[in-house]
Amino acid sequence: MTRAYSKLYLDSAQDVLGHAFDWVSNTCNEDIASFCALFAKSRVALMFESGYPKYVAGCNGAELVNFVLEDLCLPEYEYPHEFYAQKSPEYWAGWVLAYFQWKSSISFMRILKKISVERILALYPVGHEQDVRNVADIFEEWMNST
Repeated sequence: MTRAYSKLYLDSAQDVLGHAFDWVSNTCNEDIASFCALFAKSRVALMFESGYPKYVAGCNGAELVNFVLEDLCLPEYEYPHEFYAQKSPEYWAGWVLAYFQWKSSISFMRILKKISVERILALYPVGHEQDVRNVADIFEEWMNST
């Protein structure tokens, strides 16, 4: 399968989206599902999907969040851009979502319509200990279910 962007960017892309989910949820105290809906409908998501370097490797998670808000003409968050060594469930959700989107080449919009971020977070207790490819297989099953 042809990927939307080089595997060389994948680790960075996963880290950026993971930090974005963590930052918006745990620093800004905003609802992660609401942010996912904003992200999915933004032009930033479309460019992230295609591997646009600014978004998959040229910014941090907080910057990505604010780029999404800016794109949608919403006020940006002014919280400190702090990230922690301890990875949260929200970080993992963004990290694994970025991997699945890269592997499948399915748009974030389509993925998040079929697989809610709440469902991804519910998988965290067992999923974060698994190889990311196994989790992607679960996502694939979910995408193909009715």
